[in-house]
Amino acid sequence: MKRDLRADFLLCAWLAGSLGVSSSLRAQAPATPPRPEYPPLADVVKDLTPAPPGFLKLYTNTQKHRMLAEVPRALQGKPFLLATSITGGGYTGWQWDDQLVYWERFDRRLLLVEPQLHYKGQAGTLSDVIKRTYRDRIITTVPILSEGPGGSVVIDLMGLFAGRSSLFVGSLSSGVDSSLAKIAKAKVFPGNVEIEIELPVVGGSRSGISRTQLGGSGSGLAVHYSLSMLPSTGYQPRAADPRIGYFVTAHKDLTKSPKSETTFVRYINRWHLQKADPSLDACEPKEPIIFYIEKTVPVRYRRYVREGILEWNKAFEKLGLLNAMVVRQQTDTQFNDYDPEDIRYNFFRWITSESSFAMGPSRVHPETGQILDADVIFDDSMIRDWLEEYARLIERGPVKELHPALQRFLDENPRRHPMRRWRSRVPAIAAGALPPEVVDGDEAGAPQGAHPPGDCEPRRAHLCDYGHGMRHQVNFGLAVIRTMFDQLQAQPGMAEKAKDDWPEEFLGQVIKEVVMHEVGHTLGLRHNFKASAWLSIEEINNPEKPVEALAASIMDYNPTNVSPIGQPQGFWNM
Repeated sequence: MKRDLRADFLLCAWLAGSLGVSSSLRAQAPATPPRPEYPPLADVVKDLTPAPPGFLKLYTNTQKHRMLAEVPRALQGKPFLLATSITGGGYTGWQWDDQLVYWERFDRRLLLVEPQLHYKGQAGTLSDVIKRTYRDRIITTVPILSEGPGGSVVIDLMGLFAGRSSLFVGSLSSGVDSSLAKIAKAKVFPGNVEIEIELPVVGGSRSGISRTQLGGSGSGLAVHYSLSMLPSTGYQPRAADPRIGYFVTAHKDLTKSPKSETTFVRYINRWHLQKADPSLDACEPKEPIIFYIEKTVPVRYRRYVREGILEWNKAFEKLGLLNAMVVRQQTDTQFNDYDPEDIRYNFFRWITSESSFAMGPSRVHPETGQILDADVIFDDSMIRDWLEEYARLIERGPVKELHPALQRFLDENPRRHPMRRWRSRVPAIAAGALPPEVVDGDEAGAPQGAHPPGDCEPRRAHLCDYGHGMRHQVNFGLAVIRTMFDQLQAQPGMAEKAKDDWPEEFLGQVIKEVVMHEVGHTLGLRHNFKASAWLSIEEINNPEKPVEALAASIMDYNPTNVSPIGQPQGFWNM
């Protein structure tokens, strides 16, 4: 059979053309697009509600308690303040900790870093050695979930602040179940973000407060996280003088001359107060120190709280600053949306934890000492303890808190009672009208003191036992006042006047003094234990020359002033 050469030629031509077209098409076809490194932002946040952009951009789902944050590129590497406060549990109301931190991107993770601020040096060779020797500390890392426009990255804030809460509040979070964490609050502002997270404890104590560690193993804990920009106000640090009692912010300058007495550089902690018009001898400041009295403060005591805060204006007036301290009352309608934990607001807060104390902490710029925020907490138990401890330890304790068998013996043999002389001086006890017992086993075992044990203490807390000391002074004053009122009742026509056991002005002056003392701490002042020796007793109670104060400083632990019956009575307290 003869082959058709023309057919073979056409077949070869067709095959060659087909191969050429195929090769051409392959050469012209676009390459397969690379798989994206991260899923699209829209997919990651599709079930979440975005908040208006601010310091961070938050995406939340309050039903599923999810919260993501978009960290802008401009914030990465820029220091900001991370502050924690306790808003639920045994230490409700406490400023817990604050630290300067910054974000740093490393591959597919975002690092939370605390810069090293303790060791510094002037520009030069040694300063480079200092930087190499004393390094920044990586607190933790979080995975990057997605990327946004302009180099922003998205991270899981619930995983950070709930899942790793022990990094920020220590052992207070022991026992919490982060899988049950809830978003209680999430607010975004141009210069700060305020987040509150509830951290339940499974199997905690029935009371919600551990006997050995308040808030550590109770029924739950709530933590408020405040992330804020540092202010740029032109503040100039002031070197500390050891003769003046200020809290200080300090670092070591290892480049100082060997002839220097110390390598420490200490700045006092103070507010940035400036005259609105520097040319005037006296005027109001550009920005006063504003305190908000929280709506939880009992109405009965608000006037004394206000007076205690505003009393500091007398000191600022001597510096040419008028109305440096301003007080505003929070109500259900006014300032109700202000959070005490928000670093922009200073609050006076009323709490209850069965511990007799008050405290005035503040947050400062960790490099300059500029005070940024302050909150005073006053425990309701303090007033109750003042009155109950008098009854428990002075009025009833010495004669009733005995073993039942011994009590029966002493009741049958009153002359054998070791306190028989004292008993005869109190009409109610001498007549046998003893009030019922008030101290039971539960109260007797209640925790005492304002500060947590061991590693639970907030890092920057300063110990102040003023509340405990004042309790003893108040008991002394109440004992004397009760004796005076018993004698008044015995006089004709005086029984009605003596009906109120505790004079309102006495309790009010005590509250005002404690408020003044704690506000003094928020102004950066430390204790002054020499001020109470300023005047003699005769000078303090001289009716012809009334004194302005019992002591030279409210920062002393000032005693209650009670004059003997028939002698002039000056101020009970400051």
